[in-house]
Amino acid sequence: MSAEFDPWEVVAQRPDVVMVSGELPCELQLVHQLRDGTHVLAFTTGLSREVCTRLLAHELLHMEEGGGCPYTGPWGLPEPGVEERIDAEVDRRLGQPV
Repeated sequence: MSAEFDPWEVVAQRPDVVMVSGELPCELQLVHQLRDGTHVLAFTTGLSREVCTRLLAHELLHMEEGGGCPYTGPWGLPEPGVEERIDAEVDRRLGQPV
């Protein structure tokens, strides 16, 4: 992991981010919702620390860009290219590809 970007440290400094875990439907690994100015990140149980770190970094980058998820609705489609661009930046910041 890159010394300048530790997603766990970023979250520790952000009172507007709450993380929870539980069983999520449809094989989802993470759900990100914005509720009254608080980003709620719900991780499915049983994920490795490495997977959680990548997912957390991914969502933090969406937040840096000024939002939560780049979707048109609760089950909408992602904007073209957004997820790929975010994943590439996660790779760069964490210093390792998937």
